[in-house]
Amino acid sequence: MERKTFFDQLPTGSFEANASHIVCGDLNTTLCPSIDCSSGVYRHEPSRLSCLEWLSNLGVIDAWRQHHPGKRVFTGPQPRKNRLDYIHLSESLFQSVYKDSSYVSLPHTGDHLAHIATFANPSQLQGRGYWKCPLLLFDYPIIREAIMEEADRILDKLRVSSHPGKDWEHWKWNIKHLLQQIQKKIRRQEEIDVVRAQKDLDNAASAFRLSNQVHDKKIYETAIRSYHERLQSSSKHI
Repeated sequence: MERKTFFDQLPTGSFEANASHIVCGDLNTTLCPSIDCSSGVYRHEPSRLSCLEWLSNLGVIDAWRQHHPGKRVFTGPQPRKNRLDYIHLSESLFQSVYKDSSYVSLPHTGDHLAHIATFANPSQLQGRGYWKCPLLLFDYPIIREAIMEEADRILDKLRVSSHPGKDWEHWKWNIKHLLQQIQKKIRRQEEIDVVRAQKDLDNAASAFRLSNQVHDKKIYETAIRSYHERLQSSSKHI
């Protein structure tokens, strides 16, 4: 069976609405050629698009890449030229139990590097999960304006409150929770935009390969620039 057909036939809609997913193993395709291939050259691969669409429909993320947005590690057969082995997790799993992951050489993994993920007991993570607000969130005017409005409200409340300390802590918790949810939405949208940009690039590459016309070449070059811009933007919001 061809790889594209294989990914197209994998299930996405037969799971419970709140199901969590772990996708791991040799996907036999590089998901991000610019950093997952030693050459860095983009080549049209229908199987890659089908795989990315399947992963996107499942709502899973590349756990290792979240902590290593620009690192290049190649895991395929010797001489290693591609990163083919992945562990993708539902975002809820990534946020609640994921600790770290690595690539190592083990005697029983054949000619590929082994991909190992470490999970922690959720109870052990409680109280340890320090979250630092990404300053890039404040590049959005609507977020800055919302924070300023909320700040005005809490100042007015604190001036007349009989429990200012309690009200202040409650306000900080609410703002932190709000910013965390916004960050998740932005990250999810960035991932969707990357898949769309990759689809446009695949289509443009296919059209240019078939026609070899100047017009299609320009569309292809524009699609490449757009794809790399999406990748750069996505890595900033991880």
